[in-house]
Amino acid sequence: QAVRDTVFSLATRQWQQEWDNSENNILYSYFPSIQQRLAAKWLVPNHYTSQFLTGHGNFKAKLFQLGIPSIPSAECACGASSQDVPHVLWDCPLLHPNRVALLSAVRPAIGPVGYADLVATKSNFSAFQRFCASFCQAASAADPQ
Repeated sequence: QAVRDTVFSLATRQWQQEWDNSENNILYSYFPSIQQRLAAKWLVPNHYTSQFLTGHGNFKAKLFQLGIPSIPSAECACGASSQDVPHVLWDCPLLHPNRVALLSAVRPAIGPVGYADLVATKSNFSAFQRFCASFCQAASAADPQ
């Protein structure tokens, strides 16, 4: 057991160093600590939360970047230049009621709510799941395909 714990500790430390040096990774914003993510056994991403955690989903900025013919621009329906995860989560005026519900349910560790707070506790993550599902379901319903 001691050997296994030592190997796990070394591997986790190396993983954390590589993780800290990764670039342009929105997932890092949610999970800056490998240890904390591994300890959150209750955190099981679904189809909706995975889109927000990775930035790979039904966001016009991503779909436009991928060259999807039916997406002529990255622009959000609110008029913002880029409908991406940060815009949808924190800024889009069209999602204000959903954001109010999310932020009123999330309990931050300290200060204003940040990405890591959304996944820090089981109850915070549940509120985040509801927000993600409401956006993704509405975006799918609006999709002309």
